[in-house]
Amino acid sequence: MREKLTTYKYENNYVKLQKGKEWVNLPEQIKPDRTLDCLGLYCPEPVFRVRMELDKMQSGEVLKVLADDPAAEEDIKSLVKRLEQQLINFSKEGNTLRFLIKKVK
Repeated sequence: MREKLTTYKYENNYVKLQKGKEWVNLPEQIKPDRTLDCLGLYCPEPVFRVRMELDKMQSGEVLKVLADDPAAEEDIKSLVKRLEQQLINFSKEGNTLRFLIKKVK
């Protein structure tokens, strides 16, 4: 029998699942199907490469993107919104930007 999980919208694109009384951060549980390393690349290269990678993906697949160009934060978020895909998670760790993008179309 499958365990029933409840999904909640939390802050900007963070989603949590309630598993019994324990809370699990969904982005930590998601295993990306692909990883795109854009570290060291500058505008417009990261957004261009994300677009190319999304075009190759099947619906339902998840892309993890790593970038360190400050412009990539807004550029990639805008691209995801314009393409009507789903930004599952975004985080910053030092200068590194980390995106989890789910292809929905």
